Amino acid sequence: MDEGMSMDIDYYAFRFVQKYDMYPKEQAILYSILQKSGLLSVNDGWPNYQTAADLNEFKKMVAVNPVSSIEKYKKIAQNGDYVSMLNTKGEYGLSYISSVEALQLMFGFLPPRTKEEYEAILKKQKEANKNKEGEARKTELLNTIKDCNAALSSSLFKTSGEARKFKADLVGLRLKDKNFVENSSDEDFLAEVDKYSELLLEVLLNAGTISEDDYKKAKEMSAGDKAEFVKNALKGSKS
Repeated sequence: MDEGMSMDIDYYAFRFVQKYDMYPKEQAILYSILQKSGLLSVNDGWPNYQTAADLNEFKKMVAVNPVSSIEKYKKIAQNGDYVSMLNTKGEYGLSYISSVEALQLMFGFLPPRTKEEYEAILKKQKEANKNKEGEARKTELLNTIKDCNAALSSSLFKTSGEARKFKADLVGLRLKDKNFVENSSDEDFLAEVDKYSELLLEVLLNAGTISEDDYKKAKEMSAGDKAEFVKNALKGSKS
């Protein structure tokens, strides 16, 4: 809530009713149910829906600002801004608590931790997030390689000998090894992706699909960008 939950349930119930001003019948029904259930008491100054002659009068009745029309509410200056508060007549004041204090109020005291323990927890969280990002990147690159394999064509090889050599070179890569893919470090995995892309760059260059300049530019790319370049070049060779 915009008042930071500093008001009581009557206030928020009334504000909820006010949101239905485009549907006066539903608004009147909702208000009457709340008032009959004990909320929005007429004794506290809330409008009495039973005195409204029609829906238009009811709409005007509930279009008021409760802070200015209901005695138990007031606005106070807090941190340079005005916020709505219950008019406690000095019975209690406003105070702030930290997020840790709030958790302890709800669930009891948290176990004490040293600075080193907190740092270790944060480190584990960062490592877990990094692992998730790494797995997502691996999946993305494996899909790129899958697209490359699907786009490969025998027309890219001038002789059957070239095709056989390319297949033999692929056998030496570990990207089809599930154990390697799942357990390799990011660096080792990217190195294999780079080797795969380098092999395809040679094929594309020899087939005349890419120019010498494109070949040199691609060689300078990162493993991921290089694989993406190869994929697009292979798809372009089939169109």
